[in-house]
Amino acid sequence: MAAGPLLAVWGLRSLAGGVFAARGGGGARSGRGLTLVVLALATGHLSLFAASGTVFGLAAVLFAAGAAIAPTYATVYSMVDEAAPPGTVTEAFAWLSTAIAAGTAASAAGAGALVDSAGPGSTFLLAGAAGAAAVLVTIGRRRTLPGHGATRAPNPALAASAATG
Repeated sequence: MAAGPLLAVWGLRSLAGGVFAARGGGGARSGRGLTLVVLALATGHLSLFAASGTVFGLAAVLFAAGAAIAPTYATVYSMVDEAAPPGTVTEAFAWLSTAIAAGTAASAAGAGALVDSAGPGSTFLLAGAAGAAAVLVTIGRRRTLPGHGATRAPNPALAASAATG
């Protein structure tokens, strides 16, 4: 019964986080920035375990945790846009969307089985562990991510069309 309002709190806070990030110029622009937004996302969602005893506790933590969702997505999509070779951006976004959908589906199935066997708190721990793993991956790959000093050459076709405009 409380799931709908809790998801609304989470989603509205994500919207607010996205608006705040957009007003500040978009998502993070570097591997370090990605690490920070993923760390915020992981920490916020790991905190759900401590709050899982009450609906009001969950609402408060979801309100805080939701703020990192949209900025994380904006950062990842921006980095994919920057990293994709000219002419392959659409394909890169399609692969990213496919990976997100597959990960979400697998996570939902796994979380459902985990809730049935170990209770809802266990899924929050699993989400936090997955977030911690994502933080470690971003730390390990920080120097190879866009925004680390190397920039993609502008697409000549776009530059030509902008010039003729």
